[in-house]
Order: sequence, then structure tokens, then C-alpha cells
Amino acid sequence: MHIDLDLAIFEQPVVVFDTETTGTGRTDRLVEFGGIRFEEGRAPVAFATLIHPGISIPWQAQRVHNISESMVAGQPSFEQVLPDIEDFFAGALVFAHNLSFDARLLRQSAEVTGSAFDVDGLCTVRLARRVHPERRGRGAHSLSGLASMYGLQNPEAHRAL
Repeated sequence: MHIDLDLAIFEQPVVVFDTETTGTGRTDRLVEFGGIRFEEGRAPVAFATLIHPGISIPWQAQRVHNISESMVAGQPSFEQVLPDIEDFFAGALVFAHNLSFDARLLRQSAEVTGSAFDVDGLCTVRLARRVHPERRGRGAHSLSGLASMYGLQNPEAHRAL
């Protein structure tokens, strides 16, 4: 299935992003950030980076995203990539699937560095619930559940980009 996205309906740049983390708790951190920025008249720009979280990555998280301790060894800290992420988001309308989770982890990672960072935007989980209220049950509005419904495959599921 081919999905045509007419970005001319947006008057500002659009960023779609995702993160991978050490877990879901209040002390967890980012291990990967990935996104694509769309601007009318320009080719889409992808930005992805592994991030050294400064804490260990539990095996449960590694099992989900396949990002190991050795993969983040020597990678930049969140403090080092934060200016690039801020530039990437600058002036854009932001979309993420489960935005509140990704925004919270971005905020938590920034707070550890003594920085403040917050992102606001549109949550595609909430959008999917409105567009497909007939879908019920666990995973009905997950990315994999929606991709399956639309006949899409993602060999890199649970990686940020």
C-alpha cells in the first residue's frame, strides 16, 4: 500500500520522531533518538543517533530494541545531542506515536544534564483512536497493529528512526 502525504496542508515544517529508552520509569533515559523533518519544497531530512544514557540498559529493554551496552559505548551523551535535537524541532509541528511517553523521556534526560527541554505536538496514538474507534484490545492502536491493518511492514520496528 502506498500512502501519499501531501505536506502542503501544513504551513510549517513537520517532524515525526521516536525514541528508544532504558525503560519506562521515572529514572530511565534515552538510548536512541530518530526523526524525519519534512518541509515544503525540500527533501525530507532524517536525523538519528544512538545516545549513551549514563546508566545501564536492562536486558528487558535490550530485548525490545536490540540496543546493547556495547552499541552505546562511545556514543554522545544526551547533553551533547540536545542542541541538535532542539535545532531539529525548531519551528516544526511535532508528531509522535505516544507523544507523552517520548516527551517525558526527553524531559527526564534533559533534567539530568541540568537543561530544560519540552516538546509539544500531536500524538498519533490519540489520532488513531479517533480514526479507528472500532479497533479494540491490546495493541489495537500500536504502531505494529496499525501497520498490520494497513498492510505495511517495518523490519526495523523498535528502533527510533
